[in-house]
Amino acid sequence: MFPKFSVGNDFPLFMYRKGCNHPKYLFMRFILKLRLLLVIPLLVASCSLSAQNYRIEGTVTDSKTKEALTGVSVYVKDYSSRSTATNNRGNYILNLPKGQNTLIVTYLGYETKQIPLSVTKNTKYDISLAQITIELTEVVISSKRPDASVTDPQTGVTQMEVKQINKLPVLLGERDVIKSLQLMPGIKSAGEGSAGFFVRGGTADQNLILLDNVPLYNASHLMGFFSTFNSDVLRDV
Repeated sequence: MFPKFSVGNDFPLFMYRKGCNHPKYLFMRFILKLRLLLVIPLLVASCSLSAQNYRIEGTVTDSKTKEALTGVSVYVKDYSSRSTATNNRGNYILNLPKGQNTLIVTYLGYETKQIPLSVTKNTKYDISLAQITIELTEVVISSKRPDASVTDPQTGVTQMEVKQINKLPVLLGERDVIKSLQLMPGIKSAGEGSAGFFVRGGTADQNLILLDNVPLYNASHLMGFFSTFNSDVLRDV
């Protein structure tokens, strides 16, 4: 007869200590020894692996103002899984393997640094970054609102775009800029067969006609029936 034990962890341990020679208990002792043999190498391997990694920590600051930089990316070259970013105080912590490593530090608006490190122990390493100034070429952006003449009017200035002229009826298939202007308020034709026009009560010879700021003294051809302007090459009048 064997002693009675409650089912639990005490039963195998008791039999292991007593050294019972029954085949069932001998098998139990073998299982316990096998577990010990499996656990010990795992503990040794984990200790050796943890001993090969060292902790690198420090602060990333601006080289001029010495202010801490937040969100700086710090990672190890050739080890994409070993990466981190600085906190709101500019501090970073990174575990590096023993040996030669290269730290890469990047931040928007600052130079990228590649720092070679020989890791043999836990180390504190502070990093300073310099700002980068990039000179760009000049870019000019101009535009015009469709309702600019209503929201931003200029006194005494009336403007007509070519797309408005293209919507008007034409004579003999040719669009006439001068004839189109005579449809504007305050402008009156000088008569049939004449390219002249009167502006706000003035005479035809009081008008100054410019093409790209160059004065034109004769703005018509074919005895005054047509103007000299080609609407296809004009932007506005």
